[in-house]
Amino acid sequence: MIDANAVSQMVSQEDIKKTVVDALNIGHLSPSDQDSIIGELAGTLMERATLALLQELPEGEFDKIDALAGSGKDAEMVEAIRSAVPNAQEIMEDAIRTGVEEYKILVNEQVKARLEAEAAAV
Repeated sequence: MIDANAVSQMVSQEDIKKTVVDALNIGHLSPSDQDSIIGELAGTLMERATLALLQELPEGEFDKIDALAGSGKDAEMVEAIRSAVPNAQEIMEDAIRTGVEEYKILVNEQVKARLEAEAAAV
């Protein structure tokens, strides 16, 4: 099974952090609070990015890459993915940005619902 953590080597963790901080407008929070929010999202974002990447693999490449992952050859797996999908990093970054934007929408909807409930209670 292809592990999102192994695939995460393909994108800069600093770039992910910057994307999340900018999109959620949390730059004013302490680094610890930022890291906490990013930590909540990181796994889901990497799974999303990995899935987007796997969907772009040419026919027949999945089994080869899955075999490398299954044998613990993460570096070889990453190279095989990069070889099979030349724009792999761009695909992953797009999936991460989309995931952050969807998270932002969900949070905004939750805040709106909470504010409406509080206003109705007054």
